[in-house]
Amino acid sequence: MNTLAKTLVAAALIAVSTCTMAAAKPAGDNSTKATVNLSTADLAIDHYVAVMTEGSQQE
Repeated sequence: MNTLAKTLVAAALIAVSTCTMAAAKPAGDNSTKATVNLSTADLAIDHYVAVMTEGSQQE
């Protein structure tokens, strides 16, 4: 009985949180798009791949 109660409470919490997230307005203004500096993103990805393949890097 205790397990059934915990399962029902968990299902209710999941349902409530899902409905809350679906109803919430997204943060920020949708009319403007975020600008991403692709050179910085590319540098970060290259650095991450290098560290993962070559090992830990101290800076």
